[in-house]
Amino acid sequence: MEKTEELILNESVDVSEYELELFQDPDSHKLPANVTTYYLLEEEKQIRVVNQLINSSEIEIFPTENFGNGGRAPEKPLENLVLLVGPANQTPVDLKTFKELSNLTEDSDINYTLLKKTKQNQKSLWLIFDEPVTGYLAYSMQLPDSHNFVMPAPASKFVRVVLPENYATGNRFFGIPKPNPSSLSSDSKGRQVLFWRELQEAELLNVKYYKESAPKLLFTALLALLCGMLLVLLRYSKSKKELLKARGIFKLEEEYLKDQEKRKK
Repeated sequence: MEKTEELILNESVDVSEYELELFQDPDSHKLPANVTTYYLLEEEKQIRVVNQLINSSEIEIFPTENFGNGGRAPEKPLENLVLLVGPANQTPVDLKTFKELSNLTEDSDINYTLLKKTKQNQKSLWLIFDEPVTGYLAYSMQLPDSHNFVMPAPASKFVRVVLPENYATGNRFFGIPKPNPSSLSSDSKGRQVLFWRELQEAELLNVKYYKESAPKLLFTALLALLCGMLLVLLRYSKSKKELLKARGIFKLEEEYLKDQEKRKK
């Protein structure tokens, strides 16, 4: 059974919260690309999502309660919804246009409907525009505490996940991203950026991340444990030798006393 309800967002928006980085199509560097970027912010406990849209009529948004946070629904499924877009038939798809859109400080006056759909206990939000648009769509969601980002792949040609500062992924002991990203790089802030191209729609992304220092700390702890074990073994070996030596001396003394007794007889 499917349940649908309309959501009304009556709140002011802050465009400055978002990194509206112009992403160019890696196959054609002269054109903007249809891409979804997830910025994971550990301190703020937020996922900030920036969609670079090209001629889009609707966007499906998956709330994090479906994939983390113990299934508990946050007070707001999304916050700070920002639309910096124009009608697709009036908005050229070029670098200049997207740079101009990224410099806007106020929301675009564009009509849309936000629907919340529930089907078999799985929730999704649908942002439906009155007409196709081109530009930027950004919103924020709650970041679960698990250091495990799980999200169905959006209907974008390209997908990026930007890890929090001083965090990493790819260590088989601590966690690896699935599916395997097309590339892994670092941005100007030193954050790891995972990049996928042409994923199957709704294919599950799973990125486990951890403190960059975690592998080094684990190695140090294991090394300390190994050194401790070696020290215990050395002490045991030394104590055993001393015990055997003492036992030998005791036996010699015992034999000497027996010999003395025999002589007295």
